[in-house]
This record gives sequence, C-alpha cells and structure tokens, in this order.
Amino acid sequence: MHLLISCSNVAATSEDYYTYLEDEDNGVTRTKIISDIRIKTKFLPPEYLCYQELKVSENFVDRDSVLENYKYNVTFLVSIGPSENAEEEFDVTKVGISNYDEFKERAMIMTFYMGEFFQLKTDNGTYTPVFCEMENVYGLTYDRKFNIVFTPQNKKDELISSESMTLVYNDELFNTGLSRYKFNKEDLDEIPEIGFW
Repeated sequence: MHLLISCSNVAATSEDYYTYLEDEDNGVTRTKIISDIRIKTKFLPPEYLCYQELKVSENFVDRDSVLENYKYNVTFLVSIGPSENAEEEFDVTKVGISNYDEFKERAMIMTFYMGEFFQLKTDNGTYTPVFCEMENVYGLTYDRKFNIVFTPQNKKDELISSESMTLVYNDELFNTGLSRYKFNKEDLDEIPEIGFW
C-alpha cells in the first residue's frame, strides 16, 4: 500500500513518511520470524538519515552538504527480538544463555562484532559493513537494534545503481541460521521525499 498524499511522491508529515517505511508492501522493510525470534530489516534512505541528523540541531540550512555524506552509502536498521508467536517475551541478549560468562561473551559480540555476521550482495559485488552499531535501548525493550552501513569500494554510485541488493545475515548467536533480505531498486526509488523539513 503506497500511503502518500501527493502525486509528486512527497510525504507531508513525519507520520506519513514513517508509516511508508514501516509498511512491508512498499519493499523498504522485510521481516522474518524463525522459531521465537523476529528479525526485521529496514532500508534507511539517505534523506531520512540526513533529516535525523539535522533535526537534533534544528539547522536545516546545511541539508545539501549533510545529504552528500549519506547518499552513496547503504544503511539498514536490523532489529532482533522476540516474535509475536513466542509464548512469553524475553530479552534477546539472554536467550539460550545459561551463565554470566556466556552473557558477557554475547554482550561483547553484539556490541563490537555484530558486523561480522552481515554481508550485502549486489549486482556489483559483495560488501562487508564499514560500520555496525548497536543502539542503546536502556533496558526499555526486549529487541536490540543495529545500524549497519555499507560503502562503495570503487565507483561512488556502485551500490545505489544496483538493480537489487540482498542483506545476508548469518546468525551465530540465536541459531536462526542464514537469512536473506532482498531489496529492489525500483521499490527504493519509490520512497517519498521528505516534505516536512
């Protein structure tokens, strides 16, 4: 479902924009449920990342130069948590853990080494993340979210010119196996522009 207000493909409000990104029919977000684990992967558009950075300072004058920093990279937000099918909610940092040493090791891997489990496959080759950061949720949610960034290696537009890209997650922490999340350029090109700067 394309939830847009104008024929020019511009989202007038942040609510419309976020709703569009969350709607799996639009091809920007993909979710898999494996056993009791839900893995949700969302492509984060460069304009969205630019907006998020600038809204903190409320200085939208530098929009073009900040957007330039994002527009050739590819960024995903991956959320790993209990599925709706799970009999009870659980913190993913503790699932399958039997002692403190195992918990400490998992926390270390999720904080510093999570990027090693991801690859991006495109028409132009396979990429490993240049950046992977776990968001701090301060214990407010059972999910853990990871910002994962890929950058071009040779030509600056080689990632964004690919007709499709597949984020591959080889899960060695929660035993969900190998997951693939495919994103098509035609869907990503349909993401509305931000009209609420």
